[in-house]
Amino acid sequence: MNKIELNSIEQTSYWWINRINIFLKNDYFIEKGEKEFYKIFKEYIKEDWRHLYLELQKYIASDVKQYCTEEEDYSQETCLGGHNRLNEELSIILNKEIPDVRIQEKYKKDIVIYTNKDCSYVWFRSGGEDLLPSEYNNNYILSGDEELLKFDRTLLSTIYEIYNINPNFDSTKTLIDNYYTIYQDHSDKKLCKKEFYDKIYQSLLRAQYDRIIDGNINRCYDLNLKYLNLKELANYEDIGRKYANKVLQIIK
Repeated sequence: MNKIELNSIEQTSYWWINRINIFLKNDYFIEKGEKEFYKIFKEYIKEDWRHLYLELQKYIASDVKQYCTEEEDYSQETCLGGHNRLNEELSIILNKEIPDVRIQEKYKKDIVIYTNKDCSYVWFRSGGEDLLPSEYNNNYILSGDEELLKFDRTLLSTIYEIYNINPNFDSTKTLIDNYYTIYQDHSDKKLCKKEFYDKIYQSLLRAQYDRIIDGNINRCYDLNLKYLNLKELANYEDIGRKYANKVLQIIK
């Protein structure tokens, strides 16, 4: 699978995108600010996240240029009051006030992210420091690859429609094998089995990263409806239903 190499500014921007997504997956929100923050981002789809990722880079680059010195790197923290610059910049990008919230998983200590022109790294208040990787698996937020986005959404729509028809179906192997036959029949771009299996497996890994798919995907999977944003699949219902019926017919 193609890897995407990020510079320090891109690493920090992507890190914050993931922090926000982690916050959104909290089980409950108590404070008014938390509820408002959740409401702002809860229906974001991949195109929205990519736009935010690209726009945030511009401000982080400016911050590094302005605040980074030979003695001290530019930093922000996940705690309340620790990322005021981020809040200001998100407010400008989105043209709405962003409430200050703790952008960290509950019951875990806060994290500080440091950025300079050469690298980004995090310091965990629970102890330890970690350099952010420079290479990442391909995804739409990072690459803007429309073909990849279409493939992911078609597959997820198919999985969702299979669940609606037969919620007990969970065989990853059967899904992949049957989906390959369908894909070859309906796609202009023919792939050998090895290429296709890598393509669909990486798509499942992206869904697993987003917590939409649970389980050991080498054998079986569970669809986590809680994290499935149906807005993402709005234009894929028909093809998803068509593919789902074909997958299940092939099983029979």
